[in-house]
Parts: sequence; structure tokens; C-alpha cells
Amino acid sequence: METEQPTDTLHVCYLLCYGTPDYTRTASLLNALELVPGIRLDRLVNKRRGVLRYVEMLWQILLYRIRCRPDVWVLGFRGQESFMLFYPFMRGSRIIFNEFVILQNWANEGDRKHSVFLTPLMPVLRRYMRWIINRCDVVLEDSVAHQQAARAIYQVVPEKFVAIPVGADETVFEPVPMHTHTDSPMEVFFYGTMLPLHGLETILQAVKLVLEQQRKRVHFTIVGGSNNKHSLARIESFLSEHKLLSDVRHLPWVPYLELPAYIAKSDVCLGGPFGDTAQAASVITGKTYQFLAMGKPTIVSMLDETDFFQDRVNLLVCQRGEASALAQAILWCLHNRELLPEIGKQGRELFEERFSAPRLAQLLTPLLTDSAGQSDYFSSRT
Repeated sequence: METEQPTDTLHVCYLLCYGTPDYTRTASLLNALELVPGIRLDRLVNKRRGVLRYVEMLWQILLYRIRCRPDVWVLGFRGQESFMLFYPFMRGSRIIFNEFVILQNWANEGDRKHSVFLTPLMPVLRRYMRWIINRCDVVLEDSVAHQQAARAIYQVVPEKFVAIPVGADETVFEPVPMHTHTDSPMEVFFYGTMLPLHGLETILQAVKLVLEQQRKRVHFTIVGGSNNKHSLARIESFLSEHKLLSDVRHLPWVPYLELPAYIAKSDVCLGGPFGDTAQAASVITGKTYQFLAMGKPTIVSMLDETDFFQDRVNLLVCQRGEASALAQAILWCLHNRELLPEIGKQGRELFEERFSAPRLAQLLTPLLTDSAGQSDYFSSRT
């Protein structure tokens, strides 16, 4: 039986129906919402995968609505797929929708197995998304570029779109002491699903350039490719063809909770995205937030909105899509290893100031009750 809540307590329900329910965006949003004062937070999150998750969540939300009606629904990624099913239960409450990925941008990325049938459907999908957004009070995007793109694509009230950074699950990705030894090979780490925006070819060519100059002084660990046969074959053939197997360790997959151990062992991490695609120009990758949260020197690509990324101060910045630029950044780290601990420390401080759970909680708090507005995570903190 539901207990009577104080009248000044805001009742918020986080609703998720996604194939990867522990996705980093979900974890960081929930951690931030836990820190918002004066709210009661409920969670409706699927346990099943595949089609059965929709049946599971319809049953959960039905039972939940019989018991109570929250003031605010926060619909997690990918709510695009389930909004029509869940909207009758959410109607009448404030709705915050975490869009996270704009379908049009996703379909236009290229080399995606779904692009062939998604692209012709874009006019219909765009109308569907406009229908969704018109029924939401706030739409969360992960970057200012995506915020601006969504405003241009959907042509609805622009104030609905708010940029909230992804952040990281700080219960998993915690700060670790930075390596101070310089006599062993420098360990460089990358992991990813090898999407086009990640720039696999750029990374491989940069690895080759570095090892041509500094073999035995740099070692690489690359994780990913298990879900992409083409990428997996490309990595294995490239390393074999160029005789790099002794200097590059490739793992097709690593469990999520084991990633912090690999990051902790690394001297430098590759955040990217290094692909020469439109999407790569618009995002700060989830792994970048994780690396910064752990205090690791991180190499990223140039983004227009990231004036707070200071090259060789709180991370390393290189030109996107250029293997030579990435290789030069790695070699700079090798030749300046004594500076890496301070860069990692400054990166962690940047994370705490702009991307941590307390900071996200500050950004989310007014959105739970007030009209949406311009997020200021990218501007100077006051």
C-alpha cells in the first residue's frame, strides 16, 4: 500500500525499456536523480531482453499506475521505440524524454545495416518523432550539437531541447592513482563497438605509425569488434599483415564491469571519436567521460563546443579522422610521460566540475518542474 507523501515531495518515475538496461546514460542519469533534493524516485526498468521486454514493461507500468501517479516521468533511451505504448500511462504528468540519439543522424551515419530501410522511412519517422516531442515537456540531448540539430530537424518549440552531458557511472569508474614509472612500455587503451564514428581505420593506421617509430616503447590494447564481423576481421588482418601482434593486444569483448581494470592499467586512453563522419563531429563519447572520471590522460578529437577541453592541460586533442595527428598525440605522451599524471589529475577535476553526478543533478533539478532552457554545462561554471 502506498504511503502518503509529504506535499512538498516531487514524485519522479524513471521508465526504461531497452535491450541494454545498464547502459552508461541510464546509470549516470539515475545516479544524478538520486542526488536531487526533495524528490521520491521510483524505477521501472526492464529485466528481459528482446521483444518480451515490451510485454514485461507494459505489465509493470500498468500495475504501477494502479498504485500511484508520479508527477514526472523520465523516459530513458531508447524511448522512441516504446513511447506510443507507454504514453497513455504517462499522459497528464510532466514527461522528460531522453532522446540521446537522433534517428535521422543515426540513419545517415553510413555503413549501418539498418540504413537501407531506415532512410526511405525518414519522412514518416520524423513525423512520428515530432508527435513524440510535442507530447513531452523536456527532451534531453547529449551535446549542444545534437540539441541544435534536433531543433532544426523537428521544428518544434526549441526551448524543449536541453543538452545534458552523458557523464559516467562513478560507482564503477572511480579515480585511480596515476602511473609514475617511465621505464616500462607506455600502455595505450581503446575500447568500442567499432561504429563508423569511432574511426577504426584511423586508430589502426595511427598504431602502425607509432610502432614504426617506437616499437617496444609503446604497447596497445584494443577491445571490441565482437558484434561486427567486418571490423573484427579488419583488426585481425591488419595486425597480422603488419606484424604488430606482439605490440598490440586485441580482445573482441570485455565485460562492462571489467573495463575499469583495463583502464587502470593504462597510461593513455583513446576517447575519440576519430572517425571522419558528421556524427563524430557532434559527440563526446561515453568512454571519454569514463576515462576522465578515472583520472586517465585521454586523447579526444576536436569538437566545436568543447572549449573546456584544453590540449596538453586536461587531456590531449587531435584532428579528427587523421591517423598522423592521432599518432603525434600518442608520441607526445611517450616523450612527455612525466607530465601525464598532472594531465590526468586536471582531467578528473574537469569531470568533477562539469560531468559528475552532483553537477548533472544541478542541471536536472530545474527541468523536473520548470520550463526547459539552455543547458550551461558547456559554459564557464558560476
